[in-house]
Amino acid sequence: MEEISGRFGNTIACLPKENTDIKELLTKAGTEISKNAKYEEIELLDDEISTMPATDDVKNFSYTVIDDEVYYRENSLFVKKEITDKNKEKIKDYLELNTALKDVIYKQKEDYSDDEVKKAQEKLNEVYDSFSKKHGYVNNLSNTRVLKEDSNFPLVSSIEILDEEENFKAKGDIFSKRTITKAKTIDHVDTSLEALVLSMSEKGYVDFDYMGSLTGKDRPTLIEELRGEIYLNIREEQNFYRPLSFNLEDGDLPFACANDSNSYKYGYVTKDEYLSGNIREKIAIVDSYLSKLRQTERELPHLGYAEDGKEKELISYEMNRLEYQKAELTKVLPKELEASEINVRLGATWIPIKDIEKNSSLKR
Repeated sequence: MEEISGRFGNTIACLPKENTDIKELLTKAGTEISKNAKYEEIELLDDEISTMPATDDVKNFSYTVIDDEVYYRENSLFVKKEITDKNKEKIKDYLELNTALKDVIYKQKEDYSDDEVKKAQEKLNEVYDSFSKKHGYVNNLSNTRVLKEDSNFPLVSSIEILDEEENFKAKGDIFSKRTITKAKTIDHVDTSLEALVLSMSEKGYVDFDYMGSLTGKDRPTLIEELRGEIYLNIREEQNFYRPLSFNLEDGDLPFACANDSNSYKYGYVTKDEYLSGNIREKIAIVDSYLSKLRQTERELPHLGYAEDGKEKELISYEMNRLEYQKAELTKVLPKELEASEINVRLGATWIPIKDIEKNSSLKR
C-alpha cells in the first residue's frame, strides 16, 4: 500500500510490486490465513434434517412416502411429517387410493377399451374397500382432519356420494361407469353458423380458413351466410380529402377487400363484439366511408368512369353493406343523456384533459 497523489489530493492505493507473481503472493497469503484457523461443528436444527429437495412427480402441497416416511411437499421442499403410526398408515393407504383413482381417470380420458377401464375400476373398488374397512369412509371426520391438507383430497373425497347430513350414502359412478369421454375433434359441420361457433370456441376469433375446412365453403359464401352474425370491424375513418381508389390493394373499399382477406384496417368480428363498446365512434367511421362513396358516386363521370360500369357496382355494394351495419349499430345506440342526468367528478379518467383545461380557463 502506498500513498499517492490523487484527483482530490493524496490517497492510499494498492500498487503491484515489481518482479513479483501475484498468483504466488495470493497462494502464500491464503496459506498463512488458514494455518491457525479453527473450525467448529455446526449442529443442524431438526427442521433442516427433516427436509429434502422436492421432485416434479409430486404435486405441490401433497403427501408422498419416501423410505417408509411421510413427507409433505411445500413448494421446492419435501418436509418430513412427524405423525402417529396410525396416521402414517392412513396416509399411505390414501395415496394408494389416489393412484388407483387417477388411473381410472387417465384411462377414460385417453379412451381406453371398456375392458381396460373395467379392470382399473375393479382395482379402484378393491383399494377403496380396503381403505374404508381400515379407516372408515373417506369423508368421515377423522380422515378429513388428517388428509384435508393434501391438494388431491377434494378429488378423492368426491368419489363418495353423501346425503344431506354429509353422511356416506353410496359409491360414486366412477367405480362402475364411464364418467369421462375423450374430447373428439370435429372436422365437419353442415352450417356456417356451426362453423362460426366452433371457430370462436377453438380459435377465439373468426377464422375463415378453419370454417372453410369444416364446411367446404369459400370465404365470400361464409360471409354472405353469416350476415347478421359477423360484422366488418373498420378500425379507422376514411380520408375524405384523398381520392377514392378502386384498386382493392389500396383498401378504400373495405367489404370488397375483406372478401379476400383481413387487413390491418379491418377484419370480421362477431355480432357481440361489434355491437358493443363505443357505438358512436363506430357509426362515425361508417359515416366517413359513406360520405366518401356518395361523393365519388356523384363524380364518376368527371373521373372518367361510366355511370353504369363496374365502379358504380362496387360503390353500390359497399354502400349497401355499410348502411346495413349502420342500421344495426343505431339499434343498440344508447340514448343521449340530458345535462341534468350527467354527474361529473373533476379528475375522472374519462374526461379529456383539454376539456378540463377549457372549463378551468372559463371559470377564471
